[in-house]
Amino acid sequence: MATEPENPTEPDNPTEPENPTEPENPTEPDNPTEKASVESTAGESPKQDYEVSVVHYAQYDDAAPGYAPEVVASIQYASRNPLSRFFIDFATVLVHPSKFWKGQDAHPATLLHVHVPHLAILVLLRLTASFLGGAFRPQYAPSVLIVQTVVQGLLIFVLVWGMSLVVATATAITGAGFHFDRALRFVAYSITPILFVGIVGAIPVPYIAQICDLLAMPWAFVAMGTAILPYLHIKESRAPVISALFCGILLCLWGALPMLIPYLLSLKLFS
Repeated sequence: MATEPENPTEPDNPTEPENPTEPENPTEPDNPTEKASVESTAGESPKQDYEVSVVHYAQYDDAAPGYAPEVVASIQYASRNPLSRFFIDFATVLVHPSKFWKGQDAHPATLLHVHVPHLAILVLLRLTASFLGGAFRPQYAPSVLIVQTVVQGLLIFVLVWGMSLVVATATAITGAGFHFDRALRFVAYSITPILFVGIVGAIPVPYIAQICDLLAMPWAFVAMGTAILPYLHIKESRAPVISALFCGILLCLWGALPMLIPYLLSLKLFS
């Protein structure tokens, strides 16, 4: 006698899912272009990630927590306006130069940004202070002050470009390669402390600007020394010698600047 099955309503395939319409990957984005955009940047180098647009970053900030911190910082830096970048670079190179140079590989300043606004603002502040300080001295005629200010500004830029060429040549000799753009950033940002203290030139006291320049020189030496390894990529065995060489060149060139200005004025090249 055949027995009746205990559960006649049991399905033939007990392993079949209850909801056959459920997607296999519920976390997959509905927009296929969104998925392709995210996957296109996954696993790339920081340099390639840096080229991701700011709009892309803002859209996927919460959805892509795998971004490296330096990449996120690079994109945030790139989203700022030039004036905001200037204040960030200015404050960082003064307070924490080693952190500044390490960040330059992740988000290097363009050569235009090095000149405008960084050098342009600092040199203009220095020249304005020098002009105002000379205006309070009766021995200087206004025309002489204007010419002296223009010559000083030109000499500062010539010093930056000339020393950048020396730095690039020295790094090439040591095997780090000839990179004038890196050398120019190195010089321009290293002399930031010297350019900044030039604002005391507005005080009508003889030689106060030159004294403050000498006091700020060690500050510039620190900014130079902290860039030798992480930014210029000079071998560690040669770093002390190269650092001392660059500091000595800066000291000689900047020290000769106050003497060179009267000499050029005496030649009446600008009359």
